[in-house]
Amino acid sequence: MASKSSAVGPKALVVSALAIGLGVFLARPINRVTTVLGFFRTPSSTIVSDADFITIDDTTVCEDVHLHSGLLYTACEDSYAPRFSWFPGLGVLHDPLTASKSRGSIHVIDPKTFKSKRLEFEGFQGPFITHGIDVIADPKDKDGVYIFAVNHLPKPEYLQHIVDGKKEAFGGNKAASQIEIFHHRVGSSSVKYVRSISHPLIQTPNDIVALSPTSFYVTNDHHYREGLMRQVEDMYYGAKWSNTIYVEITDTASKDSTAGFSASVALTGLHNNNGLGHGKTPNEIAIGSAASGDIHISTVRPDHTIQVLETIPFDTAVDNPFYYSDPFASGDNDSSGYVSAGLSKACELANSIGIDTATEPVTVWLAQRKNGKWENKVLFEDDGKRLRSAATAVLIGIDPKLEGVYLCTNMSTVEIICISTALMASGGIATLTFFDVPELQSQPASRSLPSIRWLFSRGSHVFPSASLLSTIGFVYSASCGSFSDSGSLLAISTNTPKTNTFLTAAALAFSIAPFTQLMIPTNFALIEENNRLGGVRSEKAAGGSASTDRSAWESVKGTDEGFEFADLSGPQEQTERESTAEEDKKVYELLERFRWLNLVRAVLIGAGGVVGLYAAIN
Repeated sequence: MASKSSAVGPKALVVSALAIGLGVFLARPINRVTTVLGFFRTPSSTIVSDADFITIDDTTVCEDVHLHSGLLYTACEDSYAPRFSWFPGLGVLHDPLTASKSRGSIHVIDPKTFKSKRLEFEGFQGPFITHGIDVIADPKDKDGVYIFAVNHLPKPEYLQHIVDGKKEAFGGNKAASQIEIFHHRVGSSSVKYVRSISHPLIQTPNDIVALSPTSFYVTNDHHYREGLMRQVEDMYYGAKWSNTIYVEITDTASKDSTAGFSASVALTGLHNNNGLGHGKTPNEIAIGSAASGDIHISTVRPDHTIQVLETIPFDTAVDNPFYYSDPFASGDNDSSGYVSAGLSKACELANSIGIDTATEPVTVWLAQRKNGKWENKVLFEDDGKRLRSAATAVLIGIDPKLEGVYLCTNMSTVEIICISTALMASGGIATLTFFDVPELQSQPASRSLPSIRWLFSRGSHVFPSASLLSTIGFVYSASCGSFSDSGSLLAISTNTPKTNTFLTAAALAFSIAPFTQLMIPTNFALIEENNRLGGVRSEKAAGGSASTDRSAWESVKGTDEGFEFADLSGPQEQTERESTAEEDKKVYELLERFRWLNLVRAVLIGAGGVVGLYAAIN
């Protein structure tokens, strides 16, 4: 019988080669997809104190934010409920009835006070389902701006289909998204409706960049509005089916949303066109490819088409880009760059839509060009528990002369050290009163005096240093909370309450120094008694040439006893001479006086620690 050959056949070799080639070919894009969409990412959160994490009231579900004329402009949905039932931007199209009643809003936020002002609509009726916006100056009015906003209206035929209760599936597009244009005078409380733009090329609008009051670009983020193919678009980077549309308005007064303008395709060939942002120069536009994790730096051609110049890749999904031009840049110190926010685990977005308690982790990036290359760094992260989802981030510069404001957000370490030092010092001082001194009082003076002298020596090493360290820490913390016009901490009336509380803590911590002066006569008397009986500072000092006819001050200084701070030996067991009953009584009374004076000292620095703790947590 012939044996079977163990050689691998030609077909098997071909299949193996194809499998290896396919694996090599797909490895990089698969790795990129899993990284950007965060399949294996563990969310993390940037440490920010509660006082510095500000929630701006009346700004619910605000997709896009723009900084213009010193103010922040945004459009908000005002409630999660409509977003969960109708938002074409996420492929949610099942409840046009809710959409027909939805009335989003436009807000102006003061970045100094973080107060939001809701603008009233003038001449605008109907639903307003918000998405991307842009703000551009009115060249004819120095106090005026134009606001362009995406509005995801339900298609009237689809709405009627649902109202009629028809069970069969609706055929055709369900949304009739369009662009709304408003005019706003800075400082006023309203926006005036100008006109609407609706065109067959504007299918899945996401964001807008306006070049002038009569021209703008708008992205279509998907080719497919919903269903399986929309998901394929998100996951498959080769699905470069989205585009960017250019619109030029010829009649700003037209009441017909389909007339008085022209529209054309300005850019194709990108995956998941999404957010738009103004760039470093007037002709530069940044285009965010959300699911790709890319920001494309582009330029406007004379024929209004867009040319992509370069691409900045990020490790998460990114949305609406914002170019931060550092107003305080000088030399090599320039923080200018592209800021963009996005989802850290975009792979979970489909499962979290419609769930009130869901969390959607976020990351905020800053991309800066350095040495001819783009460098990305994380500005902020959240696991979704404080901040659910993020589509936009705006960076606001702070004058470097006020950089102490930034340092104050990181004072927790200093506060912990000075508070802990004060409280531990208080505990150590109080231990003398409640434990050490009563024990010493139970012994004859010949044994108690060397120990109390040794305690005085050790205390002079520790407690003044603790007092000084706590005082400096509290004053430093107070200076970080001081924003008075005078710039002086002495301006008590204009300091913040937190500043004055820290100053009080500093005063209490330092007060043990002058109070110790009241204790000196008692302390000197005990040191002098120890010296008179032949006692010294420590066991090591007993080997010195100190005499018993020294003054109390010479005993305090440790004359002929060696260098105090290098002496780490324990206390001398007893004095050279035994004490008499009269001397024992005298020393007992001196210790009793020291005991209660020492308790006051413990209370003073302890109170400093408690007051400092109150300032830190309030």
